[in-house]
Amino acid sequence: MKRGLKQISTWLEKRGSEPSEIAALETEFTRLFRGLGRAKSPPPPYESVYLDSGLLFGPSTQRVADTYRRFRVKGQDNEPPDHITLEMDFMRFLCDREVAAWETGNAQVLLEEEEAYLREHLVSWVPFFCENVRRFDAAGFYAGLADLTEGWISCDHHIVRNILELLERCKSNSPLRSEVKQTESHSHAIGIKKPH
Repeated sequence: MKRGLKQISTWLEKRGSEPSEIAALETEFTRLFRGLGRAKSPPPPYESVYLDSGLLFGPSTQRVADTYRRFRVKGQDNEPPDHITLEMDFMRFLCDREVAAWETGNAQVLLEEEEAYLREHLVSWVPFFCENVRRFDAAGFYAGLADLTEGWISCDHHIVRNILELLERCKSNSPLRSEVKQTESHSHAIGIKKPH
């Protein structure tokens, strides 16, 4: 979390923000993301806090850790594995593996992993966290980041499901196969090259 705060502060400083504005955002960051109390801030950004009756290190934490272990991903020693930054970083990891899998023809397996991870983890709790951030953020800066985060997760989940559906329809020799062929030939005709 401290690294994220430092990155935001550095970014704002480079763009000419006043030190007092940066300090105000740093204070707001601490208030919003450190869980200072129900009346002052949203519950902290851990999946288990949102899904396991407010318990940190609840059953959700173990499910996330099990997923990381399956992929041989090590968490951070000082942070529970179900923190939002670690879950988002794991999604980035899956996306990186998906890119490589398209080259070998094994992308569907990674897409299925992405869809399951999104559905079972990020989609199940992050919208509630983002709603809380919007409710508590008086300045609106972090509420905007919450909107972007929630929108990205929702959009990514939708896209992954659609790609999986498209792949299934192509496998079943449905009329879609000819639509895909037509699209490929249309792309070739207008000069769009398919990645190798």
